[in-house]
Amino acid sequence: MNMADRFERLRVEASHDDDYASMVRLAQALYESGARPSRSCGNATGSNFPTSSS
Repeated sequence: MNMADRFERLRVEASHDDDYASMVRLAQALYESGARPSRSCGNATGSNFPTSSS
């Protein structure tokens, strides 16, 4: 399974209501692939998180 397929599978799992564990798995996979924490969490939850300007 390539990385894009893995992210897609994790996004589908995270799209279910009240399944916080799947959102964590998606955020962790994004972070491990090099995404910043705010982008990882924002992508997993569908929210915009503030980013630092530095």
